[in-house]
Amino acid sequence: MMGLPCLIQPGIFVLPTAAGAWLSWSFAAFWLIRLYSQFFVYRADLWRGKRMETVVHWWFSFLWTALAGLFATCGAVQLGWLA
Repeated sequence: MMGLPCLIQPGIFVLPTAAGAWLSWSFAAFWLIRLYSQFFVYRADLWRGKRMETVVHWWFSFLWTALAGLFATCGAVQLGWLA
């Protein structure tokens, strides 16, 4: 369900509306919480010391950082912090 607004109507994330700001900041918070969980909730022995799992861990950590940054940027545009 999170992917549908991104695919069907991506403009909602940058048009200045209250719903768009809510959606953008909610998605940013979700991905930040997911990134936090990757390092502090899940056990490190699931990936540490295993080459493929470590590579996947770091790639997904990068992806979640990028998604959180993308949606936070959209939220900042919504609120007029960025032009």
